[in-house]
Amino acid sequence: PAFLLLSVLLPLEGSWGIGAALFRGPVPEAVRTPVLLPFLLLAFTAYFLNAVAKDFEAYFARGDAVANALMSYGTVLGVLFAERFPGVLLWLSRYTWLVEAGAPLLLLLPLWPLRLLGVGLLVSLHLGFLLLDIGNFPLVMLAFLALFVPPEAWRLLRGFWERLRGEAKAVVHYDGGCGLCARMGEVLVRLLLARA
Repeated sequence: PAFLLLSVLLPLEGSWGIGAALFRGPVPEAVRTPVLLPFLLLAFTAYFLNAVAKDFEAYFARGDAVANALMSYGTVLGVLFAERFPGVLLWLSRYTWLVEAGAPLLLLLPLWPLRLLGVGLLVSLHLGFLLLDIGNFPLVMLAFLALFVPPEAWRLLRGFWERLRGEAKAVVHYDGGCGLCARMGEVLVRLLLARA
């Protein structure tokens, strides 16, 4: 819950979020916050050290790490996947190790497409972890990774959403003399990526 809340509230470099929606006027191109640094260090350390600590032979030489995890902790869907696609599991073991070792390095790079690639790779890992019966861990980590989506990606999403939506309109009636009502209207416009 804490990561989910922070992923919504922290406007990282001016990306979409409640924080960005609360700005009056145009959102600054960059909203720098030292609050992000501990999260970045935590993400890098957690993933990278986890990869280093893994049994390299199980992930690369034998390639049976994912198969063992699915058979030991798998959901019904995960066990069925392991039984039906045994040949894929060797490559998924290698993929898991490579993503955990390499993607955190991409999060540190200043080039936003590479940072987005790092987030995407880690997201794919946690979507796979949903096949394991390990509680809320994958969902918490997916919320955590939302902190690192570069602002350029949100701008692309906004452009895509506007093209998809076309000229669809919604009308909201509010008391124009009420400061709170007017301010809430502004916030809703930003949150819903709407034109007003």
